[in-house]
Amino acid sequence: MSENYVSSICGIGKLKSLQELHMFDLRDVSGYRIGELENMNELCKLGINRLENIKDAEEASSAKLCAKGRLTDLTLCWSNTDLRSTDLDENILDNLHPPKYLRNLSIKRCMGARSAIWMNNVNPIFNLEKIYLTDCLECETLPPFGQLPFLKSMTLSNMPKVKWIESKFNGNDKYHAFPLLEVLRIKKLEALEDLFEAGVAAEDGCLLPCFIELELFDCPKLKELPSHAQ
Repeated sequence: MSENYVSSICGIGKLKSLQELHMFDLRDVSGYRIGELENMNELCKLGINRLENIKDAEEASSAKLCAKGRLTDLTLCWSNTDLRSTDLDENILDNLHPPKYLRNLSIKRCMGARSAIWMNNVNPIFNLEKIYLTDCLECETLPPFGQLPFLKSMTLSNMPKVKWIESKFNGNDKYHAFPLLEVLRIKKLEALEDLFEAGVAAEDGCLLPCFIELELFDCPKLKELPSHAQ
């Protein structure tokens, strides 16, 4: 059975033992709303598209993503970057709180200016290994991803208002930003001035200690890179 066919099933929430739902297209009709996901607690991989069809934060929370203890791979997508309520996108993302065992997270076309509340505290996303953010045109500041102890790969694409990657540094000399990060891909971050906020990169050897691969494209304001990333 094709992935597209599964996603088109009306009342898919009845398939409570389903383990993979690659892309569930939300619609503003019964049987296709995000509340269908409420009792699908066996999901290991989940993609949700057309999040603009969620009316409010309460409806978003009805998916109960945080209760899906087996979920390791999550993709959250809006279908376009049209002008819409920045606050609504932020509130929707706040209420799509994933479980703590999540490994891979992708967010596409969110028009919120800030990150989700659960992303600004390392504990709820402690186990993340891979992050992919793209077409988040209004995003201005990123969460403290550098504090994620298991993060190995990060891709940031088409986020024109982001000025630096890691902005929250705890000031501890023993702190290593991105302690396991191996791959960093940065594309079309036109406002990016530095990988780290002023003062963060002063601690030699504390940044990107496991760094292997850098892909950099269309970041005209970027001033410099850590010496081992050049």
